[in-house]
Amino acid sequence: MVIWLERRWPEPSARKCRLSIMPTFSRCAAILGLVVAGSVSLAPVAQASCVGPTVEADLDGDGQLVVTGMYFGTNCYDTGVPPNGHGVLGPPATSITVIVRQGDDEWAVAVGDADADYEFEVKVVPPPVAGLVNVEVRQGVPSELQHFAQVTLPEPADPQAGTTVVTFGKPSAGSEQVSADSSGGVPPVAIAALVGGLMGVVGIHWWLRRKTAAQKR
Repeated sequence: MVIWLERRWPEPSARKCRLSIMPTFSRCAAILGLVVAGSVSLAPVAQASCVGPTVEADLDGDGQLVVTGMYFGTNCYDTGVPPNGHGVLGPPATSITVIVRQGDDEWAVAVGDADADYEFEVKVVPPPVAGLVNVEVRQGVPSELQHFAQVTLPEPADPQAGTTVVTFGKPSAGSEQVSADSSGGVPPVAIAALVGGLMGVVGIHWWLRRKTAAQKR
């Protein structure tokens, strides 16, 4: 006589399936939230480059000397966020003097301030001298040489002509300009870190509630 013994394994209920799935989902949400928060909060602050002043000088078709300056600031905020009202190079430079020098002789041809973009451009009548000259840009009181360019001047039409000092820019031009990152708003990095942290907290809380409910049953 042969007796067949059959053991039936109970079918998992839908409730148990849900309980087995939800903790896994909540754990994944918690881990994802913490990873997002950690990766964003550890992201380095964008760095800006502080470029030194540059000067270009050339003669236009009318024989005028065109002097262009760029990156004329008074500070350097190459890491972090500049203070309110400041760009990466601080306030634009003021008390700029353009000098044409040949040997021991020099002529002041322009004075002024850089604009809100740390730039300036001025056209002047060259001094009555021919040959290679240095076009120097000095800044501050007392003035300090910032940069210079070289240009070759033709023979002057009137060797006895004097020079005229030209003014450019406006005093404290652009001093009210505010950096986009320092306008008082919350930085995007901080917002992303906050969202990631909240996702982690919600996921952990959900997991603990489901685990407690399963233990009670």
